Amino acid sequence: MSTRLPSNDDLSVASINRLKLAAATAIIRCKPAEMTAKEFAQSLGQTLRKKQADWKDRAEKLEAELLRTRQELTVAHLRVMSSDHEQEEYLEWDVEELDSMQGNPRTEPSAVGPELTYPTPPSSIPMEHPPCSNLENLLQSNTQFLHSMMRIRSLSDTMEHAGSLPVDTQHIIKDSSLRAMECLIHYISRHLRDASLPWKLMNDAVSGVARVLECCTVERIHQEIVRGTLGLAEELLQLVLQNQHLDDHLTQRQLCCLLVSLATPANLAPLILQRVLNHIQAVASMLRQSLRSTGFNPTLYENSFYLLAIMDDILLSLRTVPSVHNRGDKMQRASSEMMDILEGCLLHISDDFPLFCQQIWRIVSILEWIRPSKIEG
Repeated sequence: MSTRLPSNDDLSVASINRLKLAAATAIIRCKPAEMTAKEFAQSLGQTLRKKQADWKDRAEKLEAELLRTRQELTVAHLRVMSSDHEQEEYLEWDVEELDSMQGNPRTEPSAVGPELTYPTPPSSIPMEHPPCSNLENLLQSNTQFLHSMMRIRSLSDTMEHAGSLPVDTQHIIKDSSLRAMECLIHYISRHLRDASLPWKLMNDAVSGVARVLECCTVERIHQEIVRGTLGLAEELLQLVLQNQHLDDHLTQRQLCCLLVSLATPANLAPLILQRVLNHIQAVASMLRQSLRSTGFNPTLYENSFYLLAIMDDILLSLRTVPSVHNRGDKMQRASSEMMDILEGCLLHISDDFPLFCQQIWRIVSILEWIRPSKIEG
């Protein structure tokens, strides 16, 4: 008769049980006289969690410092690739823009020593700003790097490969973009009700992320940034919909502006519009159900008008993008699909919610207006 050998699962369960028994014995033996075993165990757990949190904070700071160093080396490398001093002058930071972001007055160049004509490395940005949180400093640093990359990108004849940036540089742009978006959403979530929220800095961050997409020619890098922007768009949409302060029109409008700026690239606009449309469908479904029950959500209903305004602004901005009109049948199909979905949202609610339906009809009219005509032949 053969005996069954213990499996890995049996061994792991036995090991865990022995470890628990050893830990309990050690706690009982080592506990102070004035504390019970339970209190001592809770105290040890709190100490361990604090140490883990400290290590996490330290790791995040090291990651941020490493990214800043990579940004600095990238800027220095691309500066070396510049062929003459006249081209280097185009690589300057926009001093007035940066000073307005940092809240510092512009200073004239010193008479002693030459004036710098290349982007200030992110690590040279003052890190001690009493009014600014660590998240705001990280957001500012990454935003400045992204805008400097756009300026360098405009000098395509100084690159090793005309019209594109090196792959290593694109990886750093990707990491900087994702880090900027992460800092942005964490900062807004924590300080949404603050009166001094730096909306200009956040708009600069969003526009920087949207603009650097054209720098990223590597498909995998491009797609990672796109996924990050769509995640950011969804977080911003949730903030708009869940805002309980219905009279806070300024905050809501600023959030809408961030979403419109994020949809600036022609390839991102349809994806963001689809996410806005999904939420409008959910609101229409809620309104339809509220006619048969008591499930009406006034906060969701009121905030849905901001979503309709977002669609309105994005569609009107697409009217001026030549690449959108050159897509022919593809754009026509997308417009027709959005029109069908919006018209479906009106089913059974037109008489009870006329203002909501009026805004939907306005968007349908805009879609009809911007929809390209069929190309003959």
